[in-house]
Amino acid sequence: MKVYLVFTTTDSEEVAMNLVNGLLEKRLAACVWRLRIGSKYLWKGGVEEAKEILIIAKTAEEKIQSAFEFLRENHNYEVPEVIALEPEYVDPGYAKWLVEELKTAK
Repeated sequence: MKVYLVFTTTDSEEVAMNLVNGLLEKRLAACVWRLRIGSKYLWKGGVEEAKEILIIAKTAEEKIQSAFEFLRENHNYEVPEVIALEPEYVDPGYAKWLVEELKTAK
């Protein structure tokens, strides 16, 4: 059972809530965090600074591609950040809960 953390950011609370709710409703993530952050990044030859919302979705390996597609299709950024990381260790009980939740039909 592989568990992944999928990261994206947006500058819009409305977009953030649409992404979070869509991931959960479509069973593409079992849990999603939203955190307000400050970002500084390179963009089109300059340095930009922005207040953003970091979204971290917890999902299973078999949902990664669908989660990526959903995030790209519903994002407001020209080039959205969509990154997945596999934790080195996940508590087996948590991993089991996550995978089972993603199987639950709505």
